[in-house]
Amino acid sequence: MAVLDSTVGGAAANSYASVSDLEAYMEIHPYYGDAVFDDEEALLQYATVLLESLVVWKGYPATDEQALHFPTYGTTEIPTDIKNAQMELVFYLNSNSAVISGSDFKTIEFGQIRIDMQTDAAGTSEMLPELVQTMISEYGSVKSSGIRSASTIRVVRG
Repeated sequence: MAVLDSTVGGAAANSYASVSDLEAYMEIHPYYGDAVFDDEEALLQYATVLLESLVVWKGYPATDEQALHFPTYGTTEIPTDIKNAQMELVFYLNSNSAVISGSDFKTIEFGQIRIDMQTDAAGTSEMLPELVQTMISEYGSVKSSGIRSASTIRVVRG
């Protein structure tokens, strides 16, 4: 498992939010206060993989070296809505093991993270809950029919 890297604009970044961001989010959202995670870092990384793979983001990354889409050109920050959407996705994934069970996957690689998927992949709406889709809508659009239709994935050479 790769070590969580939430460095803004980092060449090895694999998460928008850190574990401390997730813990702070839990404190201000009491309905998540008793959530139990097996591995916060893995869930944060997986949520990032899904966001980066299933969303066509607006704008361009600030640098060619950064691993993730945000920050975008002309900015130096990751939008709060993006971090919050990632953390909401973590809670969703944590409580919906069928989404991460591997039963609906083919292959997505993101840095040192590899996700194997079958050809009958779940639809995007099942992978990204409505709340997450709403939170990111200002910054990008969700691909219409799941991972199988992903035709525009940004590739960064390391």
